[in-house]
Amino acid sequence: MSWTDKARLNAAAQAIRELRDGYTIGLGSGNTILRALELAHQRIAKENLKIRFIPTSYQMEIAAKRLGLNTTTLDSDTQPDIALDGADQVQWRTLDLVKGGGAALLREKIVDSTSKKLVIVVDEKKLAKSLGGEQPIPVEITPFGYQSTL
Repeated sequence: MSWTDKARLNAAAQAIRELRDGYTIGLGSGNTILRALELAHQRIAKENLKIRFIPTSYQMEIAAKRLGLNTTTLDSDTQPDIALDGADQVQWRTLDLVKGGGAALLREKIVDSTSKKLVIVVDEKKLAKSLGGEQPIPVEITPFGYQSTL
Protein backbone atom coordinates (compact mmCIF):
# COMPACT_ATOMS: atom_id res chain seq x y z
CA MET A 1 0.00 0.00 0.00
CA SER A 2 1.44 3.40 -1.00
CA TRP A 3 1.86 6.21 1.51
CA THR A 4 -0.98 8.07 -0.25
CA ASP A 5 -3.31 5.11 0.20
CA LYS A 6 -2.30 4.84 3.87
CA ALA A 7 -2.89 8.57 4.38
CA ARG A 8 -6.34 8.35 2.75
CA LEU A 9 -7.23 5.33 4.85
CA ASN A 10 -6.12 7.06 8.06
CA ALA A 11 -8.03 10.24 7.20
CA ALA A 12 -11.14 8.21 6.36
CA ALA A 13 -10.85 6.23 9.60
CA GLN A 14 -10.76 9.46 11.62
CA ALA A 15 -13.80 10.81 9.76
CA ILE A 16 -16.05 7.84 10.42
CA ARG A 17 -15.48 8.19 14.15
CA GLU A 18 -18.04 11.02 13.86
CA LEU A 19 -20.87 8.70 12.78
CA ARG A 20 -23.68 7.99 15.23
CA ASP A 21 -26.72 5.71 15.15
CA GLY A 22 -29.69 7.41 13.49
CA TYR A 23 -27.57 9.97 11.61
CA THR A 24 -28.17 11.19 8.11
CA ILE A 25 -24.80 11.73 6.42
CA GLY A 26 -24.11 14.06 3.52
CA LEU A 27 -21.67 12.23 1.30
CA GLY A 28 -19.19 14.17 -0.81
CA SER A 29 -17.09 12.57 -3.49
CA GLY A 30 -13.53 11.57 -4.22
CA ASN A 31 -11.13 8.76 -3.36
CA THR A 32 -10.80 9.57 0.34
CA ILE A 33 -14.58 9.81 0.78
CA LEU A 34 -14.91 6.48 -1.00
CA ARG A 35 -12.52 4.98 1.58
CA ALA A 36 -14.63 6.56 4.36
CA LEU A 37 -17.76 5.03 2.84
CA GLU A 38 -16.16 1.58 2.78
CA LEU A 39 -15.07 1.93 6.42
CA ALA A 40 -18.50 3.25 7.36
CA HIS A 41 -20.06 0.16 5.78
CA GLN A 42 -17.88 -2.06 7.98
CA ARG A 43 -18.73 -0.08 11.11
CA ILE A 44 -22.46 -0.02 10.31
CA ALA A 45 -22.47 -3.81 9.89
CA LYS A 46 -20.40 -4.42 13.02
CA GLU A 47 -22.39 -2.08 15.29
CA ASN A 48 -25.79 -2.50 13.57
CA LEU A 49 -26.11 1.27 13.08
CA LYS A 50 -29.07 2.84 11.30
CA ILE A 51 -27.50 5.49 9.07
CA ARG A 52 -28.69 7.08 5.83
CA PHE A 53 -26.46 8.73 3.24
CA ILE A 54 -27.20 11.65 0.92
CA PRO A 55 -24.78 11.20 -2.00
CA THR A 56 -23.75 14.32 -3.92
CA SER A 57 -22.75 12.46 -7.07
CA TYR A 58 -24.01 9.52 -9.08
CA GLN A 59 -20.69 7.74 -8.53
CA MET A 60 -21.08 7.89 -4.74
CA GLU A 61 -24.71 6.87 -4.94
CA ILE A 62 -23.73 3.79 -6.96
CA ALA A 63 -20.89 3.01 -4.51
CA ALA A 64 -23.23 3.31 -1.50
CA LYS A 65 -25.90 1.13 -3.08
CA ARG A 66 -23.27 -1.44 -4.13
CA LEU A 67 -22.31 -1.71 -0.44
CA GLY A 68 -25.97 -2.11 0.50
CA LEU A 69 -26.11 1.20 2.34
CA ASN A 70 -29.32 3.17 2.80
CA THR A 71 -29.43 6.31 0.64
CA THR A 72 -31.83 9.21 0.74
CA THR A 73 -32.15 12.67 -0.79
CA LEU A 74 -31.84 16.20 0.48
CA ASP A 75 -35.53 16.63 -0.35
CA SER A 76 -36.40 13.90 2.17
CA ASP A 77 -33.83 14.87 4.83
CA THR A 78 -33.35 18.62 4.69
CA GLN A 79 -30.66 18.84 7.36
CA PRO A 80 -28.04 16.12 7.48
CA ASP A 81 -26.44 15.59 10.87
CA ILE A 82 -22.99 15.63 9.32
CA ALA A 83 -21.42 15.91 5.88
CA LEU A 84 -18.24 14.06 4.96
CA ASP A 85 -16.49 15.72 2.07
CA GLY A 86 -13.07 16.09 0.55
CA ALA A 87 -11.17 19.04 -0.86
CA ASP A 88 -8.79 19.49 -3.75
CA GLN A 89 -6.46 21.77 -1.83
CA VAL A 90 -6.24 22.93 1.78
CA GLN A 91 -4.01 25.83 2.71
CA TRP A 92 -2.21 24.79 5.84
CA ARG A 93 -2.34 27.23 8.75
CA THR A 94 -5.53 28.93 7.48
CA LEU A 95 -7.46 25.79 6.46
CA ASP A 96 -8.92 27.73 3.50
CA LEU A 97 -9.77 25.22 0.82
CA VAL A 98 -10.59 24.63 -2.81
CA LYS A 99 -13.35 22.20 -3.79
CA GLY A 100 -14.97 21.08 -6.97
CA GLY A 101 -12.29 19.59 -9.17
CA GLY A 102 -14.38 16.41 -9.38
CA ALA A 103 -17.39 18.22 -10.88
CA ALA A 104 -19.86 17.73 -8.00
CA LEU A 105 -19.20 21.22 -6.63
CA LEU A 106 -22.76 22.58 -6.59
CA ARG A 107 -24.33 19.50 -5.01
CA GLU A 108 -21.52 19.25 -2.46
CA LYS A 109 -21.87 22.92 -1.50
CA ILE A 110 -25.63 22.58 -1.01
CA VAL A 111 -25.38 19.42 1.12
CA ASP A 112 -22.35 20.70 3.05
CA SER A 113 -24.01 24.04 3.84
CA THR A 114 -27.23 22.43 5.10
CA SER A 115 -25.46 19.94 7.39
CA LYS A 116 -25.23 20.55 11.12
CA LYS A 117 -21.53 19.67 10.97
CA LEU A 118 -19.02 19.46 8.13
CA VAL A 119 -15.97 17.21 8.21
CA ILE A 120 -13.43 17.78 5.44
CA VAL A 121 -11.39 14.64 4.89
CA VAL A 122 -8.04 15.05 3.15
CA ASP A 123 -4.67 13.40 3.07
CA GLU A 124 -1.33 15.20 3.24
CA LYS A 125 -1.15 15.42 -0.53
CA LYS A 126 -3.93 18.03 -0.49
CA LEU A 127 -2.05 20.45 1.78
CA ALA A 128 -0.65 23.53 0.03
CA LYS A 129 1.26 26.64 1.08
CA SER A 130 -1.11 28.73 -1.05
CA LEU A 131 -4.25 27.93 -3.01
CA GLY A 132 -4.36 27.80 -6.79
CA GLY A 133 -0.92 27.57 -8.29
CA GLU A 134 -0.63 24.60 -10.61
CA GLN A 135 -4.19 23.50 -9.92
CA PRO A 136 -6.97 25.56 -11.49
CA ILE A 137 -9.73 26.99 -9.30
CA PRO A 138 -13.06 25.42 -10.36
CA VAL A 139 -16.07 27.56 -11.19
CA GLU A 140 -19.39 25.83 -11.68
CA ILE A 141 -21.98 27.52 -13.84
CA THR A 142 -25.62 26.47 -13.70
CA PRO A 143 -28.30 27.38 -16.25
CA PHE A 144 -29.98 29.66 -13.71
CA GLY A 145 -28.08 32.93 -13.71
CA TYR A 146 -25.31 31.83 -16.06
CA GLN A 147 -25.18 35.24 -17.77
CA SER A 148 -24.46 37.01 -14.49
CA THR A 149 -21.82 34.39 -13.67
CA LEU A 150 -20.11 34.96 -16.99
